[in-house]
Amino acid sequence: MFHKITKGKSFAGVLKYVFSKGEDSEFLEGNGVMFGPIPTMAACMDVQASMNPSLKENRVCHVSLNFSAEDKARLTNEMMLRIAHDYMQRMGFKDTQYVIVRHHDRDHPHLHIVINRVNNEGKTISDKNDRDRGKDICLYLTKKYGLHIAAGKDHVKRDRLRGGDKTKYEIYDAVCAVLPKCKNWDELQKALLHYGVEVEFKYRSGSLDVQGVKFIKDGIAFSGSKVDRNLSYSKLSRRLEANLMAATKKEAKTTKVVKVVKHAKPTPAPKSKLVHKVVQVTDAMGKILNQDVYVPDTVSESAESDYTTEDEYVEEKKWTWGHGFKR
Repeated sequence: MFHKITKGKSFAGVLKYVFSKGEDSEFLEGNGVMFGPIPTMAACMDVQASMNPSLKENRVCHVSLNFSAEDKARLTNEMMLRIAHDYMQRMGFKDTQYVIVRHHDRDHPHLHIVINRVNNEGKTISDKNDRDRGKDICLYLTKKYGLHIAAGKDHVKRDRLRGGDKTKYEIYDAVCAVLPKCKNWDELQKALLHYGVEVEFKYRSGSLDVQGVKFIKDGIAFSGSKVDRNLSYSKLSRRLEANLMAATKKEAKTTKVVKVVKHAKPTPAPKSKLVHKVVQVTDAMGKILNQDVYVPDTVSESAESDYTTEDEYVEEKKWTWGHGFKR
């Protein structure tokens, strides 16, 4: 379940839209407004709004509550009304006029609520942080009524989006595509230009301290947090820092491996053929003469260098054994 909330000044315009679907527009309930022709209903709401002349522009609140198609079988009119009442109560839409209309023109169940922001006493109903509050309330109601929790923006049908919603998702998709490869804001800005998305920063008055970020595409601008909560300036900055740290660690690890390979100890060279042959001949001669001869496992390089040929080495050994001396 999620909501979409907009504000304006024309009751007639919003009522005309919610009843524009013909048989697919089903009137569920009205409060303080008698159901009838659209001009009559709009005039009734205009009278109450006139009780607060200071509120001229955003006196009309239009809310759509949208549900998953997986909940369609259980979302009767009665249940949808119960959820709508719960939503309005938690949002602070109390003691005022409203009209609730259900639409049947889409696969997913949804309804529209037209609300007068001037209540029955002529006071203005606050709209402070209404979008963010509404998101939290929708999540709460989704859990409370056991509704299906959508997997997020990745499962939104892009081809059905229009206007600002379409642009917002195009910005979201662009940022998600390039963010994993970027390590700082400069890289992110350059990467987003390939998707036709510009980045602007909001600075604290009289300083160079960045307070927020704004994305612009096709002349339409959204603050990062309005595109998605994870695209606020602070959260994107943390993500870029994490990417930089990961890249630095990877580079350091690669450099370490290269150094280890470069300075590795060389593989010992195999013993010379001359040494092996001398040992073999000496062992054989010892057996023939039945003498206890000490034969070292290896012959030092200095010993080997005393002889220029294999024959000289063998002759020397014969002479030594024959006279009972040991070299």
